Formats: sequence, C-alpha cells, structure tokens
Amino acid sequence: MTAQATGIQMARSQQVLLAAMAVQAGLSFVLAIILGRSLAPGDLGFYSLIGAVFLIARELLNFGSGNLATREISRRPESEGALISQMLWLRRLLGCCLAVLCASISSMEGDPQRRWVAVLASGGILALYLGAYSPVFQVRQAFGRISMLGVLAQAITLGGVVVFVLVGVPPYLFPVLVLLRELISVLGTRVLAVRILGKAVAPRRPSGQEWRFFGDSLRYGMAAVLYNNFVHLAGFMVWFAIGDAALGAYSAALRPLLPALALPWMLMNPMIAPMSDASGKDEGAFRVHAGKAVSFGFGMGLIGAVAGFFMAEDFIRLLYGGAYLDGDLNIVPCFQLLCFAYVFVCLSASLVTVLMTRGKERALLHVAVLGLLLTVGGNLWGLPRFGFVASGWTMLLTEWVLTLACLCVLGRQAWPLLGQKGMVVSLLPGGVLGLILFGLRDTAWLFAAGAVLVPVAFVSLWALPGARTSSEGAGK
Repeated sequence: MTAQATGIQMARSQQVLLAAMAVQAGLSFVLAIILGRSLAPGDLGFYSLIGAVFLIARELLNFGSGNLATREISRRPESEGALISQMLWLRRLLGCCLAVLCASISSMEGDPQRRWVAVLASGGILALYLGAYSPVFQVRQAFGRISMLGVLAQAITLGGVVVFVLVGVPPYLFPVLVLLRELISVLGTRVLAVRILGKAVAPRRPSGQEWRFFGDSLRYGMAAVLYNNFVHLAGFMVWFAIGDAALGAYSAALRPLLPALALPWMLMNPMIAPMSDASGKDEGAFRVHAGKAVSFGFGMGLIGAVAGFFMAEDFIRLLYGGAYLDGDLNIVPCFQLLCFAYVFVCLSASLVTVLMTRGKERALLHVAVLGLLLTVGGNLWGLPRFGFVASGWTMLLTEWVLTLACLCVLGRQAWPLLGQKGMVVSLLPGGVLGLILFGLRDTAWLFAAGAVLVPVAFVSLWALPGARTSSEGAGK
C-alpha cells in the first residue's frame, strides 16, 4: 500500500472513531446529568470508583502489549496468531491474580452492601483478558463495528441507569451497570475479532524466545499504565485523603471530561500501524504523519481549554443543577484546571505515539515515572491543604512537564514538528473561539454560543489541511 493510500485509510478510520466518540460523548453527557442529580456525592464517588477500577485493570492487563503487538504485526503479519494467543494466555493469568487482589481489597469496605457489589465487580476482571483481540482491528484499520460496540455498551448503561432511577433501585447497586458495560465490551470484542480472523484463537503459553516480545513490552507497558491512569490515581488519593464526598465532587468534575480525555489517544490508534511501518523505511511519510498528529493534537487541546475555561460554570449548572457550585464542593475551579491540562494531554498523546513507533520505550518509561512522582507528590502535599482542587493543579503541572519531557527526548526531531506551518494553522479555530467567548462573557448568550461554536471549531480544525492527519502530503 502506498503512503497516500495509507493516509486515506487512516483518515477514514479516524473519522469513524470521531463519529462513534461523538455519540458516546453525548450518551456520557446525559449519563453524567442523571447520575449527578440522582446520587449523593458519596454514592457518585462509589460508582466512579468501580469505573476507575475497571479502567486501571484494563491498562494493567494490556500493559502496552496491544500497541506493541500492532507495531510488530504491521512489520511481520505472519506473527499475528501467535502474538494474540500468547497475549490471551498471559492476560488471563494476570487477570486471575488481579481479580483476587481486588476482591481482597473490596472485602475491607466498611459498608456490607457496597462490599458485595465491589467483590462482584472484581469478578468481572476475569473476562477482561479478551481485550487481547484488539490488534486485529488496529492492524486492519477495521474500527467500524468495534466502535459501534462501544456505543452500544454505553447506551445500555444509560438505559440501565434510567430504569434504576425510575424503579428506585438502591444507589449502591448502580455500579453493577459498570460491570455489565465491561462484559458487553470484551465479549463483543471477541465475537467481532473471531469473525474477522475466521476462527477463535486459543490461549497459549509463550515459550523460549517468544518471551522476548513481552520483555520488550514491559518498559512501554509500565509507561502506558502510568500515562493513562494519572487522573484516576488522583481520584483514589482524594478518596483516601479527604473522603467520599470529596471523591464525589472530583468525580463530578472529571466525569464529563472522560470522553474528551480518551479522544486524543483513540485518534492515535489508527496511526500506530502505518507510522510503525514507515519508521526507518519512508522517513518522509513518517514525518508527515507525525507532524500532522502533533498539530491536530495542539489545536484540539486549545479548543477544549478555551471552551472549558469560559463555559465551566454554565456547563456544571446544566449537568448538576446547583449541587456542585457552592461551598467546599464547588467544582468549577477544578473543572477549569482539568480543561487547561487538556492542551498538554492532547500534545503528549501524539508525542508518545511518535516516540513509541520510534522504539523509545525506555525513555517513555522514565518520563512516565516522572509523571507518577509529580502526581503522587502533588496530591500528597496539596490535598490536605487545598482539598480536591489540588488534584486539578497537579494534573495541569504533570501533563505540562510530561509534554516538555517528551520534546526533550525527541531532541532535534522536535523542532520540525513544532515549527511547521500546520502548528500555527491549528491554533486558528481555538483562537477564534476564545475571542468570541471572551466577548460574550457575563452574557446570557455565552453558553448557547459555545454549544454551537465548539463543534464548529473542532470540525474546522479537522478540515484544515495543515492541521489534520490525512492523505495530503503522505505520498510526497
């Protein structure tokens, strides 16, 4: 496949992911409204805690092997069956250990009703090993049905929450819907992958030299786990340091942003295979893809930061009424800080992908450890002094430092990425949006205008030829 054809296919995959993500974001928005207005802060914190357990469990079982397997299969297609088989075996083993650990920790929950729900959710971790099939979709750029599966799982969760609220189900049972969502996702992933492969893959223990792949993935896996869970680690620290109510408030600030935080990493998935294939073979195509990824990430982050800063209070009021706008549980400052951090989340997602496809796993691990130290240190120092808003400041600082660290690792290769025309062009939609919202501040039109202009800014960014990853220039 030519570089231009690869760019076209990659752009189509990103369009599919964007469409699915837009639907999921809408469902998540409605879900956040219902949960925020139906559950007390402590119950919302427990619901979010179970969700965070599954997010972290997925990352621990994946441990970066999915992306590295995609890179390896792109270079050696004949290795696909063996790698998936070995990942299934290893993830199943790790899943059993993790489920036992989580069940043991859950047994220490003081509330007996919550305790059994947490233990039940721990059992669901046993099924997460089926996520080892994910490279099947990434290598083939086959994101259509797997994206629809994610939409279906979220829609079922939303429907379940509505039924629970109408029927009057006790709040401690709401996290069962998180377990249901995870089971639908992983079982559906297996069904779709088997259809593509034409057969099921049996788990098989790696032997001899086959362990080398997992040894190589260890460094990147540790980095990936840390990168993707800084924000959730902060939630656990809020819970331990200042209690359920503060965790509920932090979760209320974070929950509406989760789809946006996942978006830049999701958009990088279609780029892993072509960039891995181009690295060392077609440096021109690699630089084009990398440059456009960084430009688009910068522009997307700026749009999110501008919108979050100006629209925060109206957005929180729409979601939760007046529940999180007053007193110690006012989440507006924390929400704004998380939105500012979004600029660097988007930039670091593209930079991490560039470094990973360049084989810089060791450097990524060092950068991730730095982020872990900042996250833990910042929260330990700030939470007792400033409350849960300290987690917002810590995330902003951490993501800023991680972005600078990735640029330092790239060294001289960073300057062509930052100095390209596309980087300047990518600032236009966010800059224009900021000027308009600034002019409308303190008016009744601010939120309505923002609700229209934010999607317009994002579509404009996607349409700019100098800022998005497309086929343009990929064949030059």
